[in-house]
Amino acid sequence: MSPTKLAQAVFALVLSACTARPEPSAPNASQRPKTSAREPGEVSAKPSADARLMELPITAHPELARAFEDEQVKGGIALFDSSTGELSASDPVLAKRPFSPASTFKVPHTAIALELGVLDNPDSPMPWDGKYSQNPEWNRDHTLRSAMQVSCVPCFQRVARSIGPERMGDWLRRLDYGNHDISGGIDVFWLSGGLRITAIEELDFFRRLDTKKLPISERTLDIVKDVIALDVGESYVLYGKTGSGSATGDALFGWFVGFVALEKKSVYFATLVTAAAPGIDIFPARRRVTERVLRSLDVLPAEGTPR
Repeated sequence: MSPTKLAQAVFALVLSACTARPEPSAPNASQRPKTSAREPGEVSAKPSADARLMELPITAHPELARAFEDEQVKGGIALFDSSTGELSASDPVLAKRPFSPASTFKVPHTAIALELGVLDNPDSPMPWDGKYSQNPEWNRDHTLRSAMQVSCVPCFQRVARSIGPERMGDWLRRLDYGNHDISGGIDVFWLSGGLRITAIEELDFFRRLDTKKLPISERTLDIVKDVIALDVGESYVLYGKTGSGSATGDALFGWFVGFVALEKKSVYFATLVTAAAPGIDIFPARRRVTERVLRSLDVLPAEGTPR
């Protein structure tokens, strides 16, 4: 190559390097991408173990609403399957709508109390203060296990007062639970105060709990899972917690959240019942509609079959 041509080639390379477009900068980690609904059947890459579910697209499965119709209620269910990495919902819009966690907060509440030493084990005493509640099951002494079983609100209100606002707020940030808001009172913020969480965030919390991604000890994890175990079968364990509250206009809503641990995967669920036909009690309907969906997906065995 002649000296002239060589000089021209070098100049072209330098010019190309100077005018190359810079790579786009990575998004700020605090800015969560918005989720978007996808059509049933679309396949996405399986997320990493550290991926947050709020960052994933939601596959719409409106056919799951049939279970709600069968129970004569309205609402939606969100699901995450650890084996496929699919995040799905019968109603993706509802799955991203924030609600008060109500008594589903008893799950992170228990983890916080155990980490701080306010509670020690499943049999930690939670004595009755002698003040009568409308629910007769709350008007007696409890342990952590029995208080969780009957969802004893006064029991956990006393625990919250022992923890205090400063430590509670710090732990909600550590757990990255919902919107972290404890306004409204230390013993009511998860009921009538400022704390809000979406169904997708509920799934994300339970996935992090199950996969040991929360900043809690393994002992705490084992105790939490012990007290929220609802059904132990030959091939599965159903973990879950209910909750209920009033939305705008005093409309009653009900949660049932948790996961099913199977041999090779876990399926996380968050069910919201937002309305019911006259005469239908949403409290038992929350779990019934969830189990209908899980049986239809072969996550739980069909009714009447050996567990």
